[in-house]
Amino acid sequence: MKKIITLALAAFAVCSVALAQGQGQGKGQQKKEEKAAQKGEDAQEKGRQQKAEKTDEHTEEARQRGREVKEEENEASAEETRNDGNAYGKNKGELSGKEFGQQRAAEAKAAAELKKQEAEQKIKSQEDQIRGNEDKIAQAKEKIKKQEEAREISAEEARVKIEKVTQAEEKVRQMREIVERQRQEVKRIEEALLQ
Repeated sequence: MKKIITLALAAFAVCSVALAQGQGQGKGQQKKEEKAAQKGEDAQEKGRQQKAEKTDEHTEEARQRGREVKEEENEASAEETRNDGNAYGKNKGELSGKEFGQQRAAEAKAAAELKKQEAEQKIKSQEDQIRGNEDKIAQAKEKIKKQEEAREISAEEARVKIEKVTQAEEKVRQMREIVERQRQEVKRIEEALLQ
């Protein structure tokens, strides 16, 4: 029995030594793994920093390009804004500013006077047309009345013709309203010319 206990103790000692060595190697391996992981993290961190720097460079370049494009757009829009004007007075020749202004005012008055005359002519022609249409309407009413009295047309035909005459009267009324608006426009132009 002594032998068995001794043998068990010996086996236990061998196992514990082997186990201790295995744990020691495991610690070393664990340290190596930790170092490798640390190196990997360091490498990743460096990569991130480099990527961030490159991204910063790219974003800075993109911002710079964006600024340049905006500046070009602003310059172009400024040029367009400058070109949108009428450039009155730019090519005034040998006239002074006052003389040029007086000339422009005279031209504007002449243009307004011409517009007024054209409007008056148009009003006159429309009034003549209205008078002619009113005469035709009056003649048509009289003709319908005579035809109805002479029984040349039926009551239904007379009603249809009267309705057409009524529509013509409505159109004449609308033309009168248009002429009245044009008269108001002519008055406004006259007032502007007098000022």
